[in-house]
Amino acid sequence: MFNQSLTTNMFDLATTTEHFLIAAKKAEIRSLDYLLSSCQLVQSTTELIHELQKERGLSNSFLVSSGERFASELQAERTQTDAVLAGFLQHIRALDIERSDSFSSNVYSRIASSLHLLEALPAIRDKVDRFEVQVDANTDYYSRLMESYLAIIFETADLSTDPDITRLLVALFNLVQGKEYAGLERAWGLIGFTAGHFSTLEQERIQTFQEHQARCFGIFADVSSVKLAKAWREVECSNATQELVRLRVLIERALLKEALPSSMSEVWFATTTARIDATRQVEILVMEELLSVCCEKQRLAQQELQRHMGCLQSLSLHSETLSPRPSATFSFSIESEQDISNFAKATTLYELVNNQAKRIKAVSDELAKAKRTLEERKVIERAKGVIMVSQKVSEEVAYQQLRKAAMNKSKRLIDIAENVISVYDMVSAPSK
Repeated sequence: MFNQSLTTNMFDLATTTEHFLIAAKKAEIRSLDYLLSSCQLVQSTTELIHELQKERGLSNSFLVSSGERFASELQAERTQTDAVLAGFLQHIRALDIERSDSFSSNVYSRIASSLHLLEALPAIRDKVDRFEVQVDANTDYYSRLMESYLAIIFETADLSTDPDITRLLVALFNLVQGKEYAGLERAWGLIGFTAGHFSTLEQERIQTFQEHQARCFGIFADVSSVKLAKAWREVECSNATQELVRLRVLIERALLKEALPSSMSEVWFATTTARIDATRQVEILVMEELLSVCCEKQRLAQQELQRHMGCLQSLSLHSETLSPRPSATFSFSIESEQDISNFAKATTLYELVNNQAKRIKAVSDELAKAKRTLEERKVIERAKGVIMVSQKVSEEVAYQQLRKAAMNKSKRLIDIAENVISVYDMVSAPSK
C-alpha cells in the first residue's frame, strides 16, 4: 500500500513514460516513411538495371557483327531505357535529401556515383554507333554502371532497421545480383556466338558467371518467403532454363578453332533473355511483397501510436482526480477504489514497456540474422580486394582463388575470406 504523494509521483512517471513511448513510435513511423520512399527508389532502380542489361547485350552483339545484327533492336532498346531512366530520375528528385544520417548518406553517395557514371552514356552510345569502342571497354562501362545501381539496393538493405523488410531487401539484392551475372553471361555468350568461336578465357569467364549466379540465386531461395521461392523454382524448371543448360554445354565443349554458326547468336540471345525476363517477373513479385510489407508496417505503427496517445490521455484524466492531500506520516494505504484503478493502469503501463523491450530484443535478433548475408558479402568483397591488390590479379581470379581454397579445405567461403583478411591485417600492422 502507498500513500497519496507516492501515488501522484508514480503517475507523473507513468505520464512521462508514455510520452517517450509516443516519441519512439513517431520516430519509428518516420523511419518507415523514409524506408518506403527508399524501396520505391529501389523498384525504379531494378527497372533501370533490367533495361541497361538488355542494351549492353545488344550493343556488344552489334559491335562484334560490325553492325550486321541487332541494329534495329538496339535502337528500340535505347528508347525503352531512356523512358525508364526518366522515371528513375523522377524518383531521385523526389527524395528528401535534407535527411542526413550515417545510413542515408551512404545511399546518397551511391546515387551520386551512379549519376556520375550515367553522364558518359550518350558518349558511349555514340562510340558504339561509330564502332569506336572495343567490346571489352563497352561491357566494362555498362557493368560498372550496373554495379553502381546494385550498390543502391545494397545500401538500402543495410539501412533498414526492420527484419522483415531487411530480409526482403536481401532477397531482392541477391536476385538482382544473380540476374546481373546472368546478363554478363548473356553478353559474353553473345559475343562468342556472333564471332563463331569461344576462347578459353571466354569459356572460363562464362563459367565464373554461372557459379556466381548459383550462389546468388541460392541465397535468394534461402531467405525468401514460400511464395517467392516457389516462383523461382518455376523459373529454374522452365523451358528457357533447360535450353540454356544445353547451350552452356555447347559453349563448354566448343574447341578454340571450332567454327560455330553465327545464327546461334539469335538462339542464345532469345534463350538467355527469356530466362532473364522470367527472373525479372520474380523481381516484380519481390517488390510487390516488399512495398506491401512496408505499407502494413506503417499502418500498424500508426495504429500503435493512436493507442499510446489514448493511453496518455487516459492517464492525464485519471491524474486530475488525485486529491493533493498533504500527509504528515508515510502511510502505506490505498484509501479508495480510484487509487486502485490508477495503480492498475500504472501496472499495465509497466507491462507495456516491458513487452516493448522484449519486442525490441526479438526484432534486433531477427535483424542481425537478416543482415548476416550482407555482412558476409562485405567480408568476401574485401578479401577479393586484398588478393587483387597483393597479387595484381582480376576480380574473377581473386574469387576463384577464394572458392578453390574453400573447396580444398572443406570450409565455407566466408571462413576463407575472414582468414585472408586476418592474415593481411597482421602482416600490414605496423611493428611496435
